[in-house]
Amino acid sequence: MKTILKKYIAFIVMCTIISLSSRAQDALTLRSNTEGFHIGLGGSYKHWASSYFNQLDELEPTGIGGGLNLGFGLTQHIELFATLDYHSFAFKNDWDDYGMTIVGVGTRYNFGGTLQKVRPYAELAYNYQYLVVNPVQLNGQLFKYELSGGALSLGGGVNFFVSPRLALNLKAGANLGKFSSFLLNEDGIEDRPDVKTFQFGIGLNYFFN
Repeated sequence: MKTILKKYIAFIVMCTIISLSSRAQDALTLRSNTEGFHIGLGGSYKHWASSYFNQLDELEPTGIGGGLNLGFGLTQHIELFATLDYHSFAFKNDWDDYGMTIVGVGTRYNFGGTLQKVRPYAELAYNYQYLVVNPVQLNGQLFKYELSGGALSLGGGVNFFVSPRLALNLKAGANLGKFSSFLLNEDGIEDRPDVKTFQFGIGLNYFFN
C-alpha cells in the first residue's frame, strides 16, 4: 500500500513538474517579431480640411481608399517605412475626378517585445500629397484643381499578432502641411493653401523574419 502511495505521489509530482515546465516554455514562446522586412495592405477612411477653400472641403470631405506599406525593422523597436495610398472622395456629387494620393517615408517605434502578441507603436513621417478635384465651378466657369505639397504626419496604432509573422493592424494618423503647387486647368497660381488630413485604417502586416 505504501509502495502504491509513493508511486502515486511520484506520478503527481512528475505531472506537476511537466506542467510547470510546459507553462514556462510557453511563456518564453516567440509571439511577435518586428525586426526585418515587412509588407502590409489595408483599407482606410480619410477626412481632409483647409481654411483656404470656401466650402469646397465641406462638399465631400471624407473618402475611402487603401494602400501599401513597406517597412524594415532595424531592431525590435526602431523601424523605417514607406507608404503609398489613394482615397476617393467622389461619392455623392457628379465629379469627373476627386481623390488624393499620398506617398510618405518615416520612422516607427514599436513598444513591447517578442513575448507579446499586442504591439502598440507610434510613428512620424513626411508625406507628399497630391489632390485632384474636377470639375470645380468658379465664377461661372469649370476648372480642374490640382494641388500638391508636403506635410508632416504623426500617427500610431496597434499590431495584433495572430502568429509571429502575421498581424492585424489598426492605425490612425494626422497630416498637417501646405500645398506648394496649385494648378487651375494646368495653369499655376501663386496661392499656397493649407491642408489637414485625418485617417483611420485597418489592415494586415506580414513580417519576413
